[in-house]
Amino acid sequence: MDQKTKIFLTLAVIFAGLGVLLILSFQNLGKFRLIFCDVGQGDGMLLVSSSGKQIVVDGGPGTKIADCLSQNMPFWDRTVELVVATHAQKDHMEGLLEVLARYKVEMVAETKVNNGSCVGESS
Repeated sequence: MDQKTKIFLTLAVIFAGLGVLLILSFQNLGKFRLIFCDVGQGDGMLLVSSSGKQIVVDGGPGTKIADCLSQNMPFWDRTVELVVATHAQKDHMEGLLEVLARYKVEMVAETKVNNGSCVGESS
């Protein structure tokens, strides 16, 4: 096999693989999805509207919520339309810092829930 044939076959395999990835990425478009992210202790959810807009509710401790987003959002989509912090406790909010670092967040919403604890305390 000559050099040109090898290059052509390599490019064909790469483009076929990219095509399969795109097809798999578009399969969930048009469907509302609610994804509960395993973030350990605490909560973390990703809601994806039928138009593809993402809402993140709580972040849990650590960075696991950002990992969940990267697994459930298209790799080219670096925007989260809304982040919601249900209340100011570390096991709900710490992971949101990583979301803010990795993604462009258009809007942040918080509640005024006061459960008598400080931001650093866990429930």
